Amino acid sequence: MTDFIEWINHLDKFYILSFAANLNDAPYIKEISFYISLMGRGEFAIIIWLLLKNDSRFPKKKVLVSGLLTMGIIKTMKLYIQRPRPLGEGLVNPDMCSEILKFESFPSGHSATAAFIACMLISKTNSDILKVLIVLASILVAASRFTGLVHYPSDCLVGYFIGIIGFYLIALPEKSSKRKV
Repeated sequence: MTDFIEWINHLDKFYILSFAANLNDAPYIKEISFYISLMGRGEFAIIIWLLLKNDSRFPKKKVLVSGLLTMGIIKTMKLYIQRPRPLGEGLVNPDMCSEILKFESFPSGHSATAAFIACMLISKTNSDILKVLIVLASILVAASRFTGLVHYPSDCLVGYFIGIIGFYLIALPEKSSKRKV
């Protein structure tokens, strides 16, 4: 398992170094990434929850509990693993707020939140086109975290899956429990 983790670390650092080297040619990428990543903030999830909570078909309490649990898992993993951010390892020149360096990198909370929000919204729509757009937007948020050089790609991938699993383990089982025997 240690070899696998080392392999992932090497891939992540290779990506970050390669991307950072090309960032000077397109400085607007970090700025765009910053604004896109705002959709992965917890406040955005709360706003979506508040907008959906009046719908009688929306499992308000289950979604709230699963959201809090998902963020609890993210925070616990960050404290346990304590992986520094790419900016913190000196791989790139940090021109972003130094506040971000106070928090660990693995897994990405923004990616988890984006995936969780996408699951919330997908559960409320029947439009396949809208579902695809929602998923693309959430993937864009996750990608903005490593294009903004505040996370490694594996941080975002794991965070994204935690967001999906967190939603579907608690918030959605309501549908399967109503099956006729």
